[in-house]
Amino acid sequence: MYEKIKFLESYKPGQGGNRPGHTADVESGDANIERYKTAYEDSINPFTVFNQKQRALRREKMDPAERMLLEVGFRV
Repeated sequence: MYEKIKFLESYKPGQGGNRPGHTADVESGDANIERYKTAYEDSINPFTVFNQKQRALRREKMDPAERMLLEVGFRV
């Protein structure tokens, strides 16, 4: 999604296929751009991916009672 937003930001209105108000739609979503940017960067960051896999492995190794306590602890 972040790549699409960057593409839309780099779009020049004089290149054909211009719709009225199209650039206003892109410019109004600055808060969303930051959110998608961090999500995109986290998804391509090998350290983040490794960390998520390690957490999943640790959860799988827990017995059911520990997993249940972990889930209840996150909901509180």
